[in-house]
Amino acid sequence: MFSSLKAKIIFFIALILVATAAGVMYFTHRDVGNAMSQAEEGSARNVLRLVELNIQGGYQKLLSDRIDAIKQREDRLKTQASFAASVLHQFNLLATKRLVSKKYAQQTGLSWLRSVSSVEKEDLFVFDEKGVIIGHPDPAMQSRSIDTLRDMKGRKIAAVMSADVLAPDGDLAVFDWKKPGEEVGSKQLGYFVPVLPRLSREALLSPFQTWKWTVAAVVDISDIQAEAERKLEKIVSVLKETFANIHIAETGSVFMFNGKKDMLIPPHAHKELDYPSTINARTGNLLLDDLMVAAKSEDNSMSFVVSVGGDNLFMEAYVTHFKALDWYIAVALPIREIQLPAKTLVTRQIFIISLIFLGSLIVAYLLVTRISHPLNLLASYARELPTTDFTSEEEESSPIDNLSAKYKDEVGRLAESFVFMRAELRKNVKDLMETTAAKERIESELQIAHDIQMGILPKIFPPFPERDEFELFATLEPAKEVGGDFYDFFFIDNQHLCFVVGDVSGKGVPASLFMAVSKTLIKMEATRAISSEEVMNRRARVLPWRSRPTLHNSCKRRYRATCPDRRHDAGGK
Repeated sequence: MFSSLKAKIIFFIALILVATAAGVMYFTHRDVGNAMSQAEEGSARNVLRLVELNIQGGYQKLLSDRIDAIKQREDRLKTQASFAASVLHQFNLLATKRLVSKKYAQQTGLSWLRSVSSVEKEDLFVFDEKGVIIGHPDPAMQSRSIDTLRDMKGRKIAAVMSADVLAPDGDLAVFDWKKPGEEVGSKQLGYFVPVLPRLSREALLSPFQTWKWTVAAVVDISDIQAEAERKLEKIVSVLKETFANIHIAETGSVFMFNGKKDMLIPPHAHKELDYPSTINARTGNLLLDDLMVAAKSEDNSMSFVVSVGGDNLFMEAYVTHFKALDWYIAVALPIREIQLPAKTLVTRQIFIISLIFLGSLIVAYLLVTRISHPLNLLASYARELPTTDFTSEEEESSPIDNLSAKYKDEVGRLAESFVFMRAELRKNVKDLMETTAAKERIESELQIAHDIQMGILPKIFPPFPERDEFELFATLEPAKEVGGDFYDFFFIDNQHLCFVVGDVSGKGVPASLFMAVSKTLIKMEATRAISSEEVMNRRARVLPWRSRPTLHNSCKRRYRATCPDRRHDAGGK
């Protein structure tokens, strides 16, 4: 793929940098994204907790003030009701003791009750066992029934506050009561005490002893409720200012609504949304319905999608429910903004890593160039080395001569090896030239010896064209330039042909010399001897054993049949 070491090193450095950068960016994006999500979630939950604590503190203060106000009125009502019951009780005792008639005592007691002036918004009246008011300062209330009145617990006032069932120390009740002339009823606090005299045994036998009356001291507590409403509005107003100053992410917001889906504090972001009618595109339900369900879930969170300006906005919400007031507090965060810090950090890292990447590539390029330049010089020198004339006496300078002194690393040692190789090549070439010249000289001399050796052997065939009794042919192919094989044939006389085949032990020049001597001696002995045995014995006494040729045959007749099997042996085969 890459033709140079420089390109390979730069490629692998770039690959390592890219892989490292990719790993860093991936894990950074993942870990930072998770960390930012957890941080935003923790921030949102902390905001909810602080808001809830704020509401709870305000509500506790409101509740405490309300209880104190009601307690004060309760004490006053209890005092008035007990006092009125005590007065009526005295009238009842007079009637019981028959000091006055029962009718007179009742009329007098009720007249006294009607004449008692009450504090504004407070009523003191008496009703009988049927729930009919028999004594009231307001004539319009006279003879009216309270049988339809029910307290906040759903109990009928006339039944539970009847003198027959009511405890001697009385009981308290809160109820709504619409009085004559009023368009809207008001919330009332009443304390009810039975009129029960302390009767003797004789008195209990009297038919006029018991009045089944209940004294009621009632006060309008709408002002307390109104004050509580004003304080709640103040709490909401303070929360609205607080919510406006809470910034979560860029467009994250805090809002609050009640169980009736009325927006108490709308979000300061995305004001174009009508939250009570907004649909959660993820579920198809009303968004507030999903938020109310999420408030009762285990983790108090949910994801929803709403359409803003034609675009879908993916949000994450955390919700809590304040049951005492039936308020729902929610924190909504765009998921894109939760992920934005991680993306910003990754973008910044990409920029920084890109600068580092470019800087590293430049440094790597310069470093690799510094390394590859002498290598390229060595490679070029190696390519030109075959064309170098190592036979010249003067050694030419080359670019690699100074590399060993300039570089003290592997490149310098490699250049030093090239210089050493060049010197050794020059020396070897010189030695080779001398050896070649010596070898050529020896070969030339051997060729001369070969020619001389071949020249002393018979090589004209047929050697005796005038003789037709036999045919004689021979050839010799030495294994080397010269050797110890030889053959010879000659007539001893007109009737005897001497044919000799010899083989000297060994090869080369010594064997050829022994061959020449042996051939000459045998020819000399054969001309003086009669038998081949005698020729060989005489030759043996002259030549050493290693160069003794073998006389295959000594012919006495001129017939071909005298040596039929030896003519092929003359070829040395």
